[in-house]
Amino acid sequence: RLLQGKIHSHNHEYGRATDEFRTAQEMFSESLPAGNSLVMQAKVAFGTALIRSGNLTGGESQLREARSIVTGSLRSGDPLIAEIDSVLGECLTAKRQFAEAEELLLNSIELQQAQSSNNGPPVSETRHRLKTLYQVWNRPIDAQKYD
Repeated sequence: RLLQGKIHSHNHEYGRATDEFRTAQEMFSESLPAGNSLVMQAKVAFGTALIRSGNLTGGESQLREARSIVTGSLRSGDPLIAEIDSVLGECLTAKRQFAEAEELLLNSIELQQAQSSNNGPPVSETRHRLKTLYQVWNRPIDAQKYD
């Protein structure tokens, strides 16, 4: 189900991706502990798909719940925390909750850069999210830092 959801998400079929991720999350949650990596991956993917399909409130709820669980069970620099913070920051930017979005995105990029010596896809995505945040927030000088 996770793989099917990722394929649909990659093809911008967010409604179908949401259904697959919801099913995966339910299946994993029934048989695995709440903090299990597969449960968390499904929850984060489900929240992300909800956001991409326009359900910001539902996506935010899923990501906040996932963040609460993983920050209590994983080490502080875990890549999943950086991923959650980046996507949640994108969501909060869309909801115009700029200060919290900035805090999450800056935390995310700091974690991602500490984990990687290159400027891979997670860093590029978070840089783009920061640029978008600052553009929407009418802070063009800050946005230029992420060109």
